[in-house]
Amino acid sequence: MKELRVKLDTALFNAGVLGFKKILDAGNINYRTDGDELTVDAQSLLEADLAELYIDAAIEKFGKTTRIYKSIEAAGGLLGYNVAEGLSELPEKAKEEADETVKREKEFWGGCKNFCESFLQASIKTGLRTLEKQNVHTDIAANAEALKKEKNIDVAKELIQKILRDFEKPKVAQTLYMKAIIYTKINMIWSGVAFLNVNRSDVPAKIALEESFVEPLYEMARSASDGKKTCACCNVKYNKMGTLSFLNDIGIDSNRKKSAFWNMQFDLATCPLCIFVYACAPLGFKQLGQDLIFINQNKSIEDMDSGNAKLESDENINGNYRYKLINDLVLSEIEIKESEISNLEVLIRHSGDKGYYSLDVIDKRTIKIFKRCKEELKAIKYSKAKIGEEYVDIAWATIGCLFSKQALWGLILKLLKAEYNGYPLWRLLMIQVKRKEINKMDEENYIKKLRWIYYEGKKINQEYNKDDSKNENKLRGTLLKMQNAIRLEDRHTFFDILLRLYNGMNRSVPDIFLDAMSNDEILKEIGIAFILGATGTPNDKEDKNVAGESESAAE
Repeated sequence: MKELRVKLDTALFNAGVLGFKKILDAGNINYRTDGDELTVDAQSLLEADLAELYIDAAIEKFGKTTRIYKSIEAAGGLLGYNVAEGLSELPEKAKEEADETVKREKEFWGGCKNFCESFLQASIKTGLRTLEKQNVHTDIAANAEALKKEKNIDVAKELIQKILRDFEKPKVAQTLYMKAIIYTKINMIWSGVAFLNVNRSDVPAKIALEESFVEPLYEMARSASDGKKTCACCNVKYNKMGTLSFLNDIGIDSNRKKSAFWNMQFDLATCPLCIFVYACAPLGFKQLGQDLIFINQNKSIEDMDSGNAKLESDENINGNYRYKLINDLVLSEIEIKESEISNLEVLIRHSGDKGYYSLDVIDKRTIKIFKRCKEELKAIKYSKAKIGEEYVDIAWATIGCLFSKQALWGLILKLLKAEYNGYPLWRLLMIQVKRKEINKMDEENYIKKLRWIYYEGKKINQEYNKDDSKNENKLRGTLLKMQNAIRLEDRHTFFDILLRLYNGMNRSVPDIFLDAMSNDEILKEIGIAFILGATGTPNDKEDKNVAGESESAAE
C-alpha cells in the first residue's frame, strides 16, 4: 500500500488517533491531515521503529507521574540529609535541637521507606526480571530489600547511591518506567495482549509491542493488493483482520462468543492499522488525578489536538475534573474561538479495580454560558462553605449545575438558609442571570437594577438597626420569611412581607419591586438581591462602587 488512512470515529478511537499522531510526529513519519482524516505514507511508516517510538511517547507522557520517578527525584534530599545540620552548643538550645533532630531523622527514614518500596513494587520486579533476560544485571532489588531493614544512616545513603548507579545503566530506566506505566495507565484502556498478556510479562516491552501490533501493521503497509475482507472501522479491504477483544469493557472476543453473540456472522473484523490506533489510545488521554480524560471534537483532527493540548495534566485534582476542564478551556487566558466550538464529548476512564468509562456531552450553548460567566467563575474558584457538618465546594457545585443545565436557586437558597453571607453569593446571582442569555445591553441594564435593589436592602439594614439593636433579630426573622416565600415561589406573600417591612419604617415600597410580581424567575432574582443587601452580604470587593451604579440604575 502506498498510503494508509484513518478517519475520526468514536471517542476512544479518536484518542488513539491523537496518540498515533504523537508517534508520527516524534518519528518524523510523513503524514497529512485533512479535516477528520489522517493519511500516512506507508514507506515512511515502514522505515520507522514504531515500537520504540510508542515506548518513548508513553514515558514522555506518563513517566513523571510514576512512583519510581518521584522516588528518584526525592533521592537527592535523602543523600543530602545531615543529622548534625543546624546544631548549636548553647545549652538552652539543646532540647529544642534534639527534638528537631529526632523529627528530621524520622523524615529521613520515612523517605528511605518510600524510596525502597517504590523499587519493590510487583511491576518493577517484573521489569528487573526482563532486564536479566536481556543480560542487564542489577542489584536494585537486593539493595532495596537491604535498605528496607537498614538502621544506619550512612549505610542507607550508600545503598541509595548503589540503586541510583544501577538505574543509570542502559535500558534500566526505560524498562522500569515503562513497566510502571503499563500497570498504572495502559492497562486502564487495554489488556490481555503484548506486554499485558500474563504469559508474556517478562518479554521486553518493545518485542511484545512488535509481535502484537507493529509487525501486523508493517505487513499491511507492505501489501501490494487489496484483500476480500472489510475493516469495520475504516472500510479498507484486507485479508488478515483481527479483533478488538483487547479493549477493556468495549472489545468483544468473537472466538468465545461466536455462536451466541454473533449468530455465526462475525462482522466487526478490524485491520492492523485500526488495531494499532486503538493501542495508541492511552497516549491520547490526559491525566487528571488518577483518572484519564479525553476531549472529543469530531470536527477535525487539528481542532481535537488543539482542544486536548489546552487541557493540562493534573495529578492532584481529586475528581473535580469539570472545573479543571472549564478552567483550561474557557476561564484561562486561552480563548476558544466560536468557530471551534461544537458539541464536546468528554470521555473519562476512571481508575481503580472497577474502572469504568463515563461520557459528558457539553453542547455549544453550555460553553457559551461558561464564557459569559468567566469572571464570576474565576472569582468563586476557591470558595467553600460549611453547612452543618457538610463542606460545600461552591465552585464545584456551580459548575455541576451549569453542566446539568440546572438553575442555581437551590444552591443559593441553601447557602442563605445556612446564614452563609460570603462574597460568592452575589457572584452566583450574576451567573444565574447571565445563564439566561438575554442580549448584552438588556443584561447590563438589568444587572444595574439588581445592584440598586441590593443597595436598597443594604439601606434597610442600616436604617432598621441604627436605633435599636433588638431590631436585628426582627429583621432576620423577616428575611427568613422572605426566603421561604421565594423558595415556594409565592409572589403575593413576598410582596406582603416587603410592604409590611417598609410600612414599619414609614416608607413606601419602591416601584422597581413591582417587577417581582411579573414571574417567578424575576421574583427570585429581585428577592435574592434585596436579601443579600439586607443581610450585609458583600456583592463586590469594592462595595463603594455599587452606590454610584445603583443611582444610575434607579434613574
